[in-house]
Amino acid sequence: MRFQDAGEMVRSFVGGLELIVSLLKSEHKEVLASVCAAIANIAKDEENLAVITDHGVVPMLARLTNTVSALPEYLL
Repeated sequence: MRFQDAGEMVRSFVGGLELIVSLLKSEHKEVLASVCAAIANIAKDEENLAVITDHGVVPMLARLTNTVSALPEYLL
């Protein structure tokens, strides 16, 4: 699969982006770390970036900055 097709594939999963955004509310550090990595990859596509921005992802990510010291060492 080419990178150009990846953005379209992500958007094709009905509710997929909403599910990923909802996982940012998890209390599990490993889930949060994985979701942040997934969002970083999803946001590489300009249309996906617009969608996740509309879902309020930026403020949710900003709130996580207080938890960086609590993330597993291998993610730092």
